[in-house]
Amino acid sequence: MSRGLYSFAKNESFLDIFALSDHAESQTDRQRDYFVEATNDYYQPSFVTFIGFEWTNHGLGHRNIFYPRDYGPILRPDDPAYDRFEKIWEAAEEHKVLVIPHHSANVVMGVDWHLGHDPKVERLVEIYSIWGNSERSARQGNPIPIRVLRAEREGRHVIDGLAIGYQMGFIGGGRHL
Repeated sequence: MSRGLYSFAKNESFLDIFALSDHAESQTDRQRDYFVEATNDYYQPSFVTFIGFEWTNHGLGHRNIFYPRDYGPILRPDDPAYDRFEKIWEAAEEHKVLVIPHHSANVVMGVDWHLGHDPKVERLVEIYSIWGNSERSARQGNPIPIRVLRAEREGRHVIDGLAIGYQMGFIGGGRHL
C-alpha cells in the first residue's frame, strides 16, 4: 500500500516532500520495515521522503515524528519506554528526530502546552492541516477552526504555546492524499 501512496504523492500530486506518518501503535515491526524500505526506495533529491509516524496519546496529544536518516526506531506510545513526553524527547534527541505537535487545538487529541515543550526537538508546530487552522480559536476570529470531532479546546491553540514563551516555527500539513 505505501508504495502506491509514494507514487501518487510524486507522480499525481506533484509533491516535493512526502512522509507516511501512520499511527505508530497500529504498525507491526514487519509493516514498519516495509514502510522504511518504501521510503528509502522513493527518495530522490527532487522528491525528498522522510521516515515518520504519528505518536498518539489522547491525554498528551498527537506528535508527528520524522527521522532525517534512512532508519530509526518506532516510538510506540503503548510501549512503556516511550509513553511520556520526557521519554519521547530523550529518544528524539538521541536519534536526531523532529517532533511536530499535530492538530494542537483539538478537544480530544490536542496539545496541553502546560505539560511542557522541548525546543531542541519540537522546533515546529503544525498550524494548519486538513483538520483546520490551529493558530487561534473561532472566538478569536479564526475563519477555519480545527474541526476534528467538530470541536476545539481553548488554551491549546498555537498562540497559547507562543504566549507561554515557546518559540516554534510553523508548518502546514495535508494529512491525507
